Amino acid sequence: CSLPGTLHLLSMEVLSNSETSSLEGRYGSTSGATNSNNVHNNIGPVLHREPLSDRSLRLLFLIMGMGTLFVYNAFISCIDYFNAVNEDARNLSGQMVAFQLASMLLVTICLLPFSTFSNAQQQQQHRVIVANNEGDKNAKSEVLINTTKCLSNYRNICALIDISSPSTRVLLGFSFTFLFLFVFLFLPPPTVITLNIFSVFIGIADATSQSGLYILAANYENPSYSAAAVLGAAVSGLIVSLLRLITRAMFDTQTQDGLRKGALLLIGLSFVFCFFLIA
Repeated sequence: CSLPGTLHLLSMEVLSNSETSSLEGRYGSTSGATNSNNVHNNIGPVLHREPLSDRSLRLLFLIMGMGTLFVYNAFISCIDYFNAVNEDARNLSGQMVAFQLASMLLVTICLLPFSTFSNAQQQQQHRVIVANNEGDKNAKSEVLINTTKCLSNYRNICALIDISSPSTRVLLGFSFTFLFLFVFLFLPPPTVITLNIFSVFIGIADATSQSGLYILAANYENPSYSAAAVLGAAVSGLIVSLLRLITRAMFDTQTQDGLRKGALLLIGLSFVFCFFLIA
């Protein structure tokens, strides 16, 4: 399934137990046919999805952890090409890292209140219970149900840009990275200013995705999910380094054109990986 749908499923799984308890407390046990029908009539049809297994969840968090730092590692690995294009630049890799870390720090501080004080349960409440079966009030109930559906659709649209939701921040971070890489691939040989600007953009995307990913993993009681996300971020450096060695071996590294082809191939692979994350 796609990443947006999977992230939504992860968010709903975290709240499934609390929602079930709330419904049972309001309507009693739903095991009987009568109570089950009453709950179904009041809250509408409920989609039943099989929960993801522990192995699938760990793999998912591992892949998303790789996505948070994959592009950053790819850019740093292409520093040989960037130095060949900007021969007069001093400590270009240090400049890129400094700009990226500074942007990551600032964005992390800005997103910290959303990560700390957001109430995920209130954000996911899209069900409105309407219990009104009296004869002369049926028309009012129908109007209320229609209004509730409109408000629910409006909330679903607003949820796409709700940065207080961890899953939304993960999706936004990967989407930003995808757009930045798309623009970078069509640019001429980058200057120092261009590289520093894109380092800032990558830092913003990294901070956005990481601030949501680790909060999302921490919502589960199993600590292995958070460990899988951290392991994915660490493995991304190893994989990018191996890919860079392969791309260097494919082209002549003694010429600027060979370095350019190898660097663009690695950045292109990063672009494909980002597309895989959000497709």
